[in-house]
Amino acid sequence: MNNRPSRLEQGGQISGLSAMIAGILGVLYMLFTFVIPYLSISVTGIRFSHEDASLGAANAPVFAFWSGVLLVISLLAGYAVLRGILWAIWLLAIGLGVLTLLGLFSIGLIIAPAAVLLLLAALLLTGDRRRKIDPRHNPPLRSS
Repeated sequence: MNNRPSRLEQGGQISGLSAMIAGILGVLYMLFTFVIPYLSISVTGIRFSHEDASLGAANAPVFAFWSGVLLVISLLAGYAVLRGILWAIWLLAIGLGVLTLLGLFSIGLIIAPAAVLLLLAALLLTGDRRRKIDPRHNPPLRSS
């Protein structure tokens, strides 16, 4: 019996894991660009510096929150792809797509690569699942 995954399944898994990596890279980009420059370390602890009256300093906690959200979504997407939980992959792909459109002019372009790759993974894995269910694509085994 052939237990090798099909090309659709392999493509879906590669795309899904690439979406996880793209999400983690987006998190790192947000942290190093918009959060860490505005952190202040003192004896009392680490906090956001509000001495700088710039817009970047005011938005640093917001970017820290959204980078945490993106990290959780990326890790959940990677887990769902590895386990083959199709409904979770679709839910996360649609959620990332909506988040990309809502935050188009702030964090949307950072999230967009992960959203597109996860949507591609959902489409490929759905196609693979339907191909496995449809008997026209599973010819009977020939006995020799």
